[in-house]
Amino acid sequence: GDRWVVKAKMGGIGSKEDSAIPHVPDALTLKLVGPHHPGKVFFKNAKQLGQHQPCTLTLANFPGWALVPKSDPKVIKHEGRDFDLLQVGFAQASEDNAVEAILDSQGFVTVDDGWYLDVAMFNLEEGTALNLIKDPKKHNPEDLWGRRFAVNPDGSVSPLTAPHLFLGAMSRITLVKEGHPDALVLEHPAAISEGKAASLVLKSHKGLGVVAAAAPKRIKEWRVSYMQLDLGDPQKAVRVKRSGDFLVSADPVSKGFVLDVPFDKREVGTGGLAMSMVTLDNGKVQDPDAKGRLFSITPAGHVSCRETPGLVLGYRGLPIQLPE
Repeated sequence: GDRWVVKAKMGGIGSKEDSAIPHVPDALTLKLVGPHHPGKVFFKNAKQLGQHQPCTLTLANFPGWALVPKSDPKVIKHEGRDFDLLQVGFAQASEDNAVEAILDSQGFVTVDDGWYLDVAMFNLEEGTALNLIKDPKKHNPEDLWGRRFAVNPDGSVSPLTAPHLFLGAMSRITLVKEGHPDALVLEHPAAISEGKAASLVLKSHKGLGVVAAAAPKRIKEWRVSYMQLDLGDPQKAVRVKRSGDFLVSADPVSKGFVLDVPFDKREVGTGGLAMSMVTLDNGKVQDPDAKGRLFSITPAGHVSCRETPGLVLGYRGLPIQLPE
């Protein structure tokens, strides 16, 4: 594939004359995703991008969606230096409101005035966010592996040194109202209701399952470990078993973790955080007073909050394209 740096136009970044592109605070954050992730994106203007021509970052696989700014630029400190950072994500937006970018011959994607597309902390892993960064310093391109990209023949874009990863949109498992099109319906609800261990493979979203978004993480001060949930490869779907009103992981990597509403935000969207499986160092994770951990499986196959009926496990992300 051709290598490139994307130069992007941010209508409003750096110049007062430009009419600023409207910000979309709830746009789906731009992230690195794996090959089977439902949020993997293909760019409509990939051909121009690959030929180092400026083009808008609109999507081919989600018509009417584009990369847009999420907020005003802010200053961040890193290794003693100040950087301007602009968060970007995907939203339904007209061509006029899309970020315009150019990929250069070294693989840098830039938006006017020296804003570079940048993988956060150069951490080339699934789930890492990408931002636009303004960096006035000159670097050796070889040291900037977190800012160099390649356009693939299918219109997707990968980090130059990580062809197994792709630009995509944040997604997460959250709570939605029962009956919402993004509500999840399990393939094996009866098995789980009967107390057997079963994978969270989906009937509502064929070819997908509820998976770990990343390896379990630990918050030392709180003596808690957690594993965020997303949609992905059904072969990797989390296996759970019922224990009273708790859904407990039966997978070796997260054995004993229970399904949990983050910070007990039992509301649509779960406060912007992903549903997780959690465990506590003190072993008391199955606490009957922890209302955000009590679930039932409905006859229709939803995973429902026992204490907040009508709220069920769902998905937030790009519209899922199901096979016909």
